Amino acid sequence: MKKAKYCKHCGNELITKKIDNEGDIPYCSSCDSLFFPSSDIAIIAVITNDQNEILMLKQNVISDHYVLVAGYYKQGEKLEQTVIREVFEETGIAVENVTPIGNYYYEKKNIVMFGFHGHAINTDIHIDPNEVDDAAWIKVSKAVETLKEASIAQQVVKDYLINKN
Repeated sequence: MKKAKYCKHCGNELITKKIDNEGDIPYCSSCDSLFFPSSDIAIIAVITNDQNEILMLKQNVISDHYVLVAGYYKQGEKLEQTVIREVFEETGIAVENVTPIGNYYYEKKNIVMFGFHGHAINTDIHIDPNEVDDAAWIKVSKAVETLKEASIAQQVVKDYLINKN
């Protein structure tokens, strides 16, 4: 978890203050403000079509494996809106019937990722070359083995398959 070092209001260096059930929490004695640890929020999505396929991306700057569509939540959006926006921005695919799968903590980047399933309205992929190197529809039966072993994406697909059955 990210812990603040400086007060976001006045810029003073934070000290720690013991809070009964919370433990030591960063505290600004100047502003009398507590700063609880926080994580970034993102979505990760299993997008399926009527041919029993899952939308997967290649983003070479992130990985040499296929990944699921994922992206950061923008303040004021519903998480389901974030799914719809991210999928459309990266692939040109419109999505409906967005439902939750689960949530996952990505420790390396301190992100809480909310997993969703959505159904593709269209299947003609138009990638944004600034964000995506390749995108493809992969058969659901091949999806788990296509993703990086022990990745969050692989776990999200496994959870989707469990919930689907």
